[in-house]
Amino acid sequence: MSKRFIKLFGSALVIALIFFLIGNNIARNAEQVKPYIKNFNPYLIIISFILLFPPMIIQTYLWKSILNAMNVELSFRETFSIYYIGNLGKYIPGKIWQFFMMAYIAKEKGLSATRAFSASFVGQMLSVAAGMLMAFITLGASLTKYLTNPLFFVFILLFLSFIFLLFFKPRIIEFIGFFFAAILGRSQSLRIEFSPGKLLKFTLIYFIIWILVGLSFYLICLSFFYVNIKKLPFLVGSFSLSVVIGFLSVFAPGGIGVREGLITVILPAGNITNSSLAGIIAIVARIIFTCNEIALFILAWAFRLKGVKDVKKEIER
Repeated sequence: MSKRFIKLFGSALVIALIFFLIGNNIARNAEQVKPYIKNFNPYLIIISFILLFPPMIIQTYLWKSILNAMNVELSFRETFSIYYIGNLGKYIPGKIWQFFMMAYIAKEKGLSATRAFSASFVGQMLSVAAGMLMAFITLGASLTKYLTNPLFFVFILLFLSFIFLLFFKPRIIEFIGFFFAAILGRSQSLRIEFSPGKLLKFTLIYFIIWILVGLSFYLICLSFFYVNIKKLPFLVGSFSLSVVIGFLSVFAPGGIGVREGLITVILPAGNITNSSLAGIIAIVARIIFTCNEIALFILAWAFRLKGVKDVKKEIER
């Protein structure tokens, strides 16, 4: 039995266990949930789905800006197709595969695989940094009870250390990236060629993206029950934290299970709703966000095919 099979089986087992616990909790408290489901507003779900597209477009322009800063010039269509086709690599256990997929697609277009890999890696790390910053700002008071937990302290210390290295000692991050690529049998090296000022600017834009994505999550909650607008910052921070922790959970492709589990814990802790309804919201949010990723992938693939056709026409001329 190969190690890869054991890892995949272990990941599937953990994810299945998390969803089993969420589903079991919903089933045990079905009577509490029925009134909310009865008053479910599908129109707000549709709006929440539509609202996911603007931040994704901003994210495309942001990745294009990161590539431009690395002297790689791409059109919006090319950037979009590389990013959202490669983005599906996050559903492969190990997280780093989405960076390799983006590098591979970029290489097909004659671009530098190293620069594409580096841009996607740096972009994702800045997104993580902005998401964690959002969580600390909006959930600060709610997180204080965890500060005495040694694991929480270690996690924060590692996170702050990483941010410091990314901004001020990027060569160390490059070495770590090369090390992991070598372990996975890949040749891509990592190049971080940005000033701290540039990185800060990119991080602030990711911060705005998290706010817009959190607004979509707020509407998903609102489709089941009334949520005071004052709770919006808490919901934005809750979703940001759950997505980031899900991303950092190497065993969970796409953060599946981890994100949902955290939402079922955080929403009741913030007196938003009970754990059963939080579980339903978490699953609905996963469906909405996955549908958005599928739509983006289809559009990206259409851009890719259009690009191939344009190249063939140029050759025929």
